[in-house]
Amino acid sequence: MLFAEELLTAYPDAKVILTWRDPDSWVASMQRSYYAVLKSRGAKVMRVLDTDFMRKYHAMGMGTLRLWTGGDVDDLGRLKQGYVAHYERMRALVPKERLLEWHPREGWEPLCEFLGRDVPRGEFPKVNQGDFVADLHVKMLVFRFLVVVGKFLKRASPLMVVGIAWWWFLR
Repeated sequence: MLFAEELLTAYPDAKVILTWRDPDSWVASMQRSYYAVLKSRGAKVMRVLDTDFMRKYHAMGMGTLRLWTGGDVDDLGRLKQGYVAHYERMRALVPKERLLEWHPREGWEPLCEFLGRDVPRGEFPKVNQGDFVADLHVKMLVFRFLVVVGKFLKRASPLMVVGIAWWWFLR
């Protein structure tokens, strides 16, 4: 969605793979992943604690949702419309001979044929199943929380040592 015209101008002979997904299933997946993470209590807390990263992360995520929804991030109907409009826009921008509309369940064959490559041995990988994206983002939030706690402890440890020594002395 972002920079499609610029990328096609920069790479006029590029082949484009438009990964297809049912719009309703995509919206449901967005609710379980993007929306769940961005609107979670953990993300709200981390925006306060981790201003270096999480505020920018949240702003980028919400900016993407505003783009897809025309500004109303809570309107899932507009989210679906944005998704459909993206596909229509890509079909209008990319010449048919350079565009492959492909679903991962189709496997290697159409993808490799389009790219002029041999089909790899083995099964096609299945990475984004279930709540993979949401789990990945939750792990990132936990990691960032640990980074923030580590920074706090590093800065606070001299004060803690003095406090413990003072308490020990007064005991």
